Amino acid sequence: MLAFVVIGLFGRLEPHVQNAPAASEAGCAAAAGGGAAAVGGAAAAATARGAASAGAAAQVGGDEAKRLHKGFQFDWAAYHAAFGDTPLDVAVTEMFAEYASLYARLSSRVGDSVPPPMTLPEAVSISEQAKKIVFKYVIPLLGHSFSIKLHKMLRHLLDAIRYHGNLRNGDTSSNEEEHKVDKAFCNRTNRHFGTFTEQIVRRSQGAREVLAANAAAEGGGATAPAPRPPNYQPQTPSTDAEAAPTAELAVGDGASAAATGAAPALVAAGGAATKASTTNGVGSRAESGKTRLSVAALSARPGLSSTSALLRLPKSAFVPVLSRADITARFECGARRSQVVRAAPSVNGRPWYDEVCYEIEAGDEELCVGEVRAMVRLAGGDHALVREWEPAEEEPGCPLVDRSCVRLQWSFNAGAGEVCVRLVPLECIKRLAMVVPDFGDLKARRGVGAMPPALHAQPHEYRDSRFFLNAFFPW
Repeated sequence: MLAFVVIGLFGRLEPHVQNAPAASEAGCAAAAGGGAAAVGGAAAAATARGAASAGAAAQVGGDEAKRLHKGFQFDWAAYHAAFGDTPLDVAVTEMFAEYASLYARLSSRVGDSVPPPMTLPEAVSISEQAKKIVFKYVIPLLGHSFSIKLHKMLRHLLDAIRYHGNLRNGDTSSNEEEHKVDKAFCNRTNRHFGTFTEQIVRRSQGAREVLAANAAAEGGGATAPAPRPPNYQPQTPSTDAEAAPTAELAVGDGASAAATGAAPALVAAGGAATKASTTNGVGSRAESGKTRLSVAALSARPGLSSTSALLRLPKSAFVPVLSRADITARFECGARRSQVVRAAPSVNGRPWYDEVCYEIEAGDEELCVGEVRAMVRLAGGDHALVREWEPAEEEPGCPLVDRSCVRLQWSFNAGAGEVCVRLVPLECIKRLAMVVPDFGDLKARRGVGAMPPALHAQPHEYRDSRFFLNAFFPW
């Protein structure tokens, strides 16, 4: 995400111009005569670096200069040698985009239950890309850094892949899950900076030891009940009086139909009979998030004024509306996994509308990108009302576009004032997507502090907005 945001975090300055030496400095150099001419190339290079570093502070003025540390220096000579006249914000974006591309390759096996090993050519390619990030981006922009993580990435990445087969063990989610346990103990500390870590460790570790001791005592011991024998069987009711209530509960539901051999009943929903369960993995959890709304109420949602025409129903009709549905995501590499598509006007007080990649018709090779604004259950199955994006004009030299991130804009019909909405069957949705605003375009149009258009923004704001499809993490 940072690769998309960083270009909009600071205003673009003019391309750096090397400052000419001051007149007093030039006079001193001329008065030195031959002595100054005898200075070696190393001293001359050091002088050039010093002038370039001083130019960094000279270029920044006003409040920004006050916030800089007195010892701040920036090696503009090294920067121009690596990036030429590329603007600084574009170079920083390129560094983050390259790292996001590397991390996507490193974590490609994290979601696999049985991950295939990386090949040695793939490991060499990943290691070379890591070296490129350090030498081409990190050092010219941030200078020489004494970082253990950079050292591991630069010198030990290839060995780690060779020894372990892949880098699935680099996933830190198992360690991060421990924070949920420790948070309860953190709230009981006195927040003293010097001792709160020791308090958390002592109480959290102590609680685990007590729980482990209790679990061990359940199988026997002085304070635990006697263990059950291996052939223990729970008692079952044997009288007719005890069995009668159970039989009465089954009358009239699916259990009685199963007992008599009759066909399973259909659950009535608004006069139309629909099956209680779904097939093909689509909408299998939809029942718990289903409500009935009129088409008029659905059309009142932002961007869905054409709902009546899309559904071919009058505004007085009522339809089941789903807030979430399960799908089987299909990726370009052939992998499949379960995902949940959400379209809800309020989840914990905020709207949640997922972006998806979908097909116009089943089997299409070209994917479309859109935002799911509602999901409805019709006679022909579950469908999504999707607001459509279309490809936008690409900026030349954009580091995100160079790394397969597609630039998008909202799709408008000719003469229409709203974004196009399409009715898409849920089985045509291939997977979730991640679409991010083009913060660089937003900064250029409305300034550094501008926010992306809100849910109820005017149509012209949607028409001017630009986005990027995140290609780094498709899963």
